[in-house]
Amino acid sequence: CAIARYLARKFNLAGKDEFEQAHVDSIADLQKDVYSKVAPFFGVAAGRVEGDKDALKASVLIPALEQYMPIFERLL
Repeated sequence: CAIARYLARKFNLAGKDEFEQAHVDSIADLQKDVYSKVAPFFGVAAGRVEGDKDALKASVLIPALEQYMPIFERLL
């Protein structure tokens, strides 16, 4: 999240005023929320953690995508 905010400021994508900056911060926070939900699946998928990848896909990844992707689509 801090890296996203840093890069947004560095490349002038952090907003033109305080309101736009707050909007950009909310998107970065949303990304952090998504990552925290899907991290268990990706830990198993990458082989860093043991577990049932298919079960986590069904119980963690798919529900998180269904919850958060419409929000990202509206933001775009």
